[in-house]
Amino acid sequence: RLLMQANGETKYYNIDINGDETTHMIRGTVEDQEYVITELKSPDGYATAEPVSFKTNKEQNLTVDMTDEITQFEFYKKDITSQEELEGATLQIKDKNGNIVDEWVSGKTPHKITGLTVGQTYTMIEVIAPVNYKIAQNKEFTVSNTGEVQKITMYDELMPVAKKVKTGDLSNPFSYLVLTGVAVLGMSLVYYRRKKSC
Repeated sequence: RLLMQANGETKYYNIDINGDETTHMIRGTVEDQEYVITELKSPDGYATAEPVSFKTNKEQNLTVDMTDEITQFEFYKKDITSQEELEGATLQIKDKNGNIVDEWVSGKTPHKITGLTVGQTYTMIEVIAPVNYKIAQNKEFTVSNTGEVQKITMYDELMPVAKKVKTGDLSNPFSYLVLTGVAVLGMSLVYYRRKKSC
């Protein structure tokens, strides 16, 4: 829906959106008068266009173009430590009703989605994490009213690796305590036996 303003007067025009280029003829404009066309509501998946100002003259017809830009997103999957792109994660985007909008496996470059509805909230979900990584928490985001690229990043953490202590590994302080205890016990037994034999 469009509106046209001039001298405080406002006129509304409904433009059908069917995927093709649409035009609307306006008559009765005043020569050298400045007019402003404003988009009140953009089609789903598009950002609202900026207002367009124009003046008419008696010598020629005037064509005024207003262009809507489709919403654009880039989704990044990264290692939280290295900040590098993380491959092999299965990811989904769901709308507020739980419907899957898109699904992909992360690679070396960000995943791109266009046409998400302005003002709507979506959720980025990690279904399967790469090997040795934890599954990240869901990430909600709301589509801003802009044709510029919007970026969403989800980070993964490596799973903690349990440290295995090798037999005879003296790098562990507990090993020293055990060996010391065994040595003291052995010396006590030898001393006790010698004393008993005397």
